Amino acid sequence: MTSSAIGQIRIDPGLNGFQLYSRLPKHLNLIQAIQYAVANRHYYNLLFQTLDGLRVPVFALRLEASNTGTILQIPSLLADTPPEQWVAAIHRAAPPAGLGKHGFQRPDLLSSDLFTLLGVSTRYQAIAQQLPTGARVLDFGCGAGLGSLMLSTHAHIDLTAVDDSPVAIEEARSFLGANSIDFRTNDLDAIDGEFDAIIVSEVLEHIRDWPGILSSLRQRLHPAGQLLITLPNWRYHGSHLNPDHVEDWSRARVRRLFSGQGGTIQGLPVRSLPDQRVEPQPLDALKPAASEFFLIRLTQDFRTHIPVIGRVLLVAHAIAPFSHSGVALSTLHQAEALRRVGIAVAVLVSDAQVNRAQVDTTTHPFPVYHAPGGNFFEVFQREHTHIQDVRPVLQAMESIIEQFRPEVVHLNDYLGFPSRILKLLHDLGCVVIRQIRNIEELCLRANPVLDDPLRLCADWFDARRCLECNAIPPHPPSDYFRILRELQIAELQLWRDFLRQFYCHHVNGLAFASTAFRERFLTYLDFPTECTRIIPISVDAEALQAEVHSARPDSIRLTGEGSRPVCFMFLGSLQPRKGAHLLTAAVQHLREQGYGNFEVLVAGMRESFAAGIHTEILAAANTPDSPIRYLGSYQWADLGRLLQDVDVGLTPSLFETACRTLHEFLVMGIPVIAHRFFGSEIVRPGENGLLLDTGEAAALAEAMRAILDDPALLARLRAGAAQTRIPTPDEEATALLAFYEEMATRRFSAMPWGYLKT
Repeated sequence: MTSSAIGQIRIDPGLNGFQLYSRLPKHLNLIQAIQYAVANRHYYNLLFQTLDGLRVPVFALRLEASNTGTILQIPSLLADTPPEQWVAAIHRAAPPAGLGKHGFQRPDLLSSDLFTLLGVSTRYQAIAQQLPTGARVLDFGCGAGLGSLMLSTHAHIDLTAVDDSPVAIEEARSFLGANSIDFRTNDLDAIDGEFDAIIVSEVLEHIRDWPGILSSLRQRLHPAGQLLITLPNWRYHGSHLNPDHVEDWSRARVRRLFSGQGGTIQGLPVRSLPDQRVEPQPLDALKPAASEFFLIRLTQDFRTHIPVIGRVLLVAHAIAPFSHSGVALSTLHQAEALRRVGIAVAVLVSDAQVNRAQVDTTTHPFPVYHAPGGNFFEVFQREHTHIQDVRPVLQAMESIIEQFRPEVVHLNDYLGFPSRILKLLHDLGCVVIRQIRNIEELCLRANPVLDDPLRLCADWFDARRCLECNAIPPHPPSDYFRILRELQIAELQLWRDFLRQFYCHHVNGLAFASTAFRERFLTYLDFPTECTRIIPISVDAEALQAEVHSARPDSIRLTGEGSRPVCFMFLGSLQPRKGAHLLTAAVQHLREQGYGNFEVLVAGMRESFAAGIHTEILAAANTPDSPIRYLGSYQWADLGRLLQDVDVGLTPSLFETACRTLHEFLVMGIPVIAHRFFGSEIVRPGENGLLLDTGEAAALAEAMRAILDDPALLARLRAGAAQTRIPTPDEEATALLAFYEEMATRRFSAMPWGYLKT
């Protein structure tokens, strides 16, 4: 459809709500017409000029098709203006530069499209209802003055409008009626007195330090004054679609931060048609996506409520008994312990088999939510270049938060989820706690142990050195592969920079099980140390010991001539990272040196990516007179029975952030032989175990030989292991709850109105 097809002109009163003026002055000249299209309809904005040079915009003339030709719908204020003054200009109208972009991305008020006009008129009409006649009002962040001009037309107030853009303020001053408004470039200090109302409409989503802005504005409020804030609803407007937004606002976040005494929140329902009247409604009366904007009213005596922690959502890739990983087991034990200290708990796991949020209330005594997940590596690598792919996950996450309403979300890991959930959870108003149990933030393999030859990654932090594990060689002769490698290096570095930003802005606290790993991790992640805690791995000793039915007396377990063999045990996944590849070689070293009075029990799961280790151990166990016995995989409920006759635990891992099996051995009074990894600081060499400096089978064999040669050493190590303090799950839950409360206070006490405990 083109403007040349105009056949009739009709008045549409529904368009009057978009206008700055109820009528136009005489003697106007049309100087510009701009065309834009919305939903296959053509619209026109007209710009007139008075004789003294003031600009007069008229918005949203609508061109429609009919059986008799085309009809141009106009607002009432054009009824007395001869159409020949502007129809010819409409025929010549061209789309504005950047057609299709939202008008708020440009200071040019005339280029505002219908969506922008709908939003501005809806918000400012709702705000006008809150303002008493004669009130002194400040419109903070007024832009090019569209809302301010609407407000001055519909309300009898003393209005000051400020913005930090000189270009926008200059444009605002150029419009008819601007002389009734005191337009200023951000110069609050130069404005005397207090305001009865301060308007902050569609501003806070553009500002990182929005509490600081509100704090300075609060100081300018009259004691009986009010702050009127509007914010766009993330669920309606979409996520990460506006490059100007540094904060996303959701219903849950708005409710968490601004509800309570002295604060009221309403939703402005979606309006898609010009003549559709919209009235603010109570927030909970609207569905999460049904509110286009939030209207918030705060009085001078408003206080942010710091919630008492009563509901916690634990996030992990899986939960026991459906997975036997350390994270799955720890998540189960944390959930059970938090419930024992009075916290309502739910668990969220990633599930590639679902496409929306689902809840399981039958397998555990607490809800287990399933949200769409995926392959860890693919999700992490694609989420920054395929933003729309993560939208179902984010929407599922928000629906879970709306349903369960936790004060705290505790992420043990988020394998299978995009890292953007950190931002979403923060924007939903939750206290976000990340317990660092692995290094997926640093390593796409989540495992810095490299193969062929077996070694640790040279550098987690340098993207170029990190790519040693990549299939492309460091210096490929092919130009194509050299460029491809450089692109991968750049992508990895950008990804890490992205995560640093996410953690610093959207995570409230980090929990570590190991002091050494915290120090190492924080050299990479610029995160405040005061927002971190060391919360060691806990073990339920009573549950383990309850499975010990017929443990041999201590005197029988001591070694010496004629005694039973010394029993060593390896627990864990059969993979190089855990040091499982060292077991058969270490045993071979001891056998070659003439040692035979020992046995090595191996219990753990075969890993498909390291199937050769399982094959090697199984072959050794099937060899006649071999001291190796393979017990297969195990469940945690079997652990007490498995450990009852063990003398020494073997944890020769090449890398750990903290080692659960290490704690399980020690809590049962079993000393350990361990490599020096993060978390091994609990081992005191010569007191409750021995530490190895190298990841070699010969070193492991040497430590085992020292124990075989010295029964007194074993007795001393056993006594030290029995005295090693391992926290219980209830103690861990108490420590976590204290950390949650401290981080909640830290987050919400930053609000400019102060806070109250609820």
